[in-house]
Amino acid sequence: MLSGIRLIASAATLAAMTVGYGAARALSGPGKNLERASLRGASLAGKDLREAKAAGADLSAADLTSALLDRADLSGARLSGAILTDTQLSRANLRGAMLRGASLASARLDQANLSRADLQGADLTGSDLRDANLGGANLTGARLWGARLGGVVMTRVKLRGAALCSADLRGADLSEADLAHTDLRHARYDGSTLFPAGFQPASRGLAFVSPDAPIAAPVATAVLATPTAVAQ
Repeated sequence: MLSGIRLIASAATLAAMTVGYGAARALSGPGKNLERASLRGASLAGKDLREAKAAGADLSAADLTSALLDRADLSGARLSGAILTDTQLSRANLRGAMLRGASLASARLDQANLSRADLQGADLTGSDLRDANLGGANLTGARLWGARLGGVVMTRVKLRGAALCSADLRGADLSEADLAHTDLRHARYDGSTLFPAGFQPASRGLAFVSPDAPIAAPVATAVLATPTAVAQ
């Protein structure tokens, strides 16, 4: 009897996986309705999912490398452990999304809504976050090496243990961010960057640059190879 139950359960699991991966293969073209869809671990690399309606969808550990998700609604979606390297997410709605441990290296997130998103331990190395909304987001332990953060508002953002080495902070509003345990060495700022009251950029290893200086800058390998204690 127990073997029969196990067999039925295994068959049901296999059927669910087959449906999930079959649906993943069929995905192509903008405006897809994926609200609350279960696509955990699905292979969606390079898929065109622009303006997709994926609120509440489960995309945990999914491969979305180089996918097109511009203006997609991913509010409340589960994306923990997902691979979003080189993914296009311009103007996407990721409000309240779960992105713990996700790889967003070199992703385009300009003007995206990441308010209240959980990005603990996420890799945002080299990502473009210009003019994004990060209000209330949790970036504890996240890596933002060389990220572009111009015009970003980081109201009540959690940055404990985060690394923003060589990040471009020109025009960013960090006035309400807690930077006490954040690694900011070699990050660049200008006269329009807003810091918390009493914050001393030079003492934390930041570099002042002119507004018209080149945006791109390589992440210093020495910084990554030999981390030092973050200011308390």
